[in-house]
This record gives sequence, structure tokens and C-alpha cells, in this order.
Amino acid sequence: MISIIKNTLTLFFVGIALPAFTQSQWIGKLSLSDFDCENQTACYNLAIKGVGDEAWALGDQNYRFFFDADNISISTINSLLPTDIYSQPQTDEILEIVGQNQEAFSPLDNIDDNLGFVDFNIIAQAKQFPHLARQVSNEAFLPIAEICLEVSEEMMSNTGEEYAMNILFSRPLTAGQITNQYSVISEINEPNHTKSTQSVGYLDVTYDVGLHAQLGEICQLLNSTEEEILLAERKLSLYPNPYVIGEVLSYNSVIMKDKEHEVFIYDGQSQLIKHWEDLPAGNDSIRILEALPAGVYFFHIKSEKHQVMKEFIIVQ
Repeated sequence: MISIIKNTLTLFFVGIALPAFTQSQWIGKLSLSDFDCENQTACYNLAIKGVGDEAWALGDQNYRFFFDADNISISTINSLLPTDIYSQPQTDEILEIVGQNQEAFSPLDNIDDNLGFVDFNIIAQAKQFPHLARQVSNEAFLPIAEICLEVSEEMMSNTGEEYAMNILFSRPLTAGQITNQYSVISEINEPNHTKSTQSVGYLDVTYDVGLHAQLGEICQLLNSTEEEILLAERKLSLYPNPYVIGEVLSYNSVIMKDKEHEVFIYDGQSQLIKHWEDLPAGNDSIRILEALPAGVYFFHIKSEKHQVMKEFIIVQ
């Protein structure tokens, strides 16, 4: 169950397409991919997505992120791109700034006296073969790298805005006073040649995105319900799994012994898709009739005293 919770905590930013540019365009996304309350670590996946009808070949990249260095330190950065085409991330610098009036110029809302930023690049090593490069399209986010952090005990054990994660893309608007560098991504537009691209949107991990940035709240939730959730999960089954739209989806759980229960279906981005209320004790099946795309979904049963969630897959 804990791994399911981790995998569902995904953050999305909806980019708005601007009028046509000669440059290819992209938007950014950060997703909480893993966390460990006891060891005070968290990892975020970085991904980009194209804006526009034409896909383009991903070239050299330089990423820069601001973070609250009072509560966060960068531990590792690993590429999620194929190693025969792209280099491993090369970290240019990880800096923490104090005593330089950084509070006045920081892009972070809750920065006090310690601003950090990390700058790393990934190089396309096979520029002579653009067709082998990863294609950035508007159909899906392309995973780029995993950024792992060490998080302060204070942040892991407390809730509220003061203890929220803060990780921001560096961009032209936030560069200048603290650093002149920002995230730059190139397109391989012909063999052995690249050109710059244009960002039309970023996703920042801040307090405003809610639980996704609230590691303290997640850890408190797990600590209070872990035993009950694990016990219930061992006794929850779904059939068939994978599931085909229109079939009967049968489930079996100790929760069904309660007088009434509810069933929720969430998509892979934790968005509620379907909800069945006031199901009687003993009810053990539902049927999904709406046309849903193939992918990973989550089946959530809730009664007055218990709740449990389990992953299932919808196929075409």
C-alpha cells in the first residue's frame, strides 16, 4: 500500500500553448517518485512534454533548480534517458547562498536565510543520428532524470506551509540577481546540429500544490494507518486484473463485512474517475461502462471504520 501511495503522488502542470514560434516548445513536470519517512529521503522525477503538433528530437539539456537549503540537500541525480544516446547527469554546481540578501531576490515563498540551487546537464552523445534521440511530443511526458534529496527531520515530522517542499525550475524571470543561469533544452534538428527550444510552462513543487509537497502530512498519515492498511491490503483481491471496460470487476475484502461501503476509482494522476456510494454489505462487484484509456488505475474501498486501495490495470 505504501508503494501505491508513493506512485500515485504525481504532480501535473497544464501548459498553455502560445502562438506559433520557430522554436520548439515544452512544459515541465516534477513527480514525487519515492520517499522514506524513517531515513528522511525523497526523490522527484523530472519530465518534459512538447507543446504543438510536431514532435522533436531531444538534444543537450541544462537544468537548474532552486530549493530551500535549510530543509533540503541534493544527494543524487540519475538520468532516466537511454545511456547509449545520452550522458549521465553532470552536476556543474550545488550551491547554498547565505548573507547575500537572497531573501529579497529568492523565487521561493518561504525562504529565510539559506537558498540553494543545483545546476546539472545531460548531453546528447549521438547527435549525428536525430532519429535515435528521444522524441518530445504533446502525447506524454518524457522522463528525464530522478533527483533525490535528503530532507530535514523537522520537515518530515511537521505539517503546514513552513514545512512544505520547495523546488523551483530556474527560468529567465527568476535568474539574474542570484544566478544568470536557467533551464535550457535544445532540439537536434539535423545531424550534428542543435537549436534552442522555448519553455511555455513549468511545474514548481511548492505549498500550493497541497499534499504532494507535504511530506510531513504523508508521513503522519502512514504512521497512523500503516498497520490497518497493510492488514486490509493482504485481504483485498481484484479480478480480472488486468481489466477490460464493460466486464464485471469482482473484489473481495474484509471491509465488505461492514454494513455499507463505498468504491472509488482513481486514475494514475490520483484524479477521481468513478464513485459508487452506499453499497450494501456483501456487494462484491462493479462494472465500469465509461470509455477509459488503457493504463494504471486505483481501486479504493472505504467504510465507516476501514479503507484500502489497490492498483489495477485497464487494457483495451
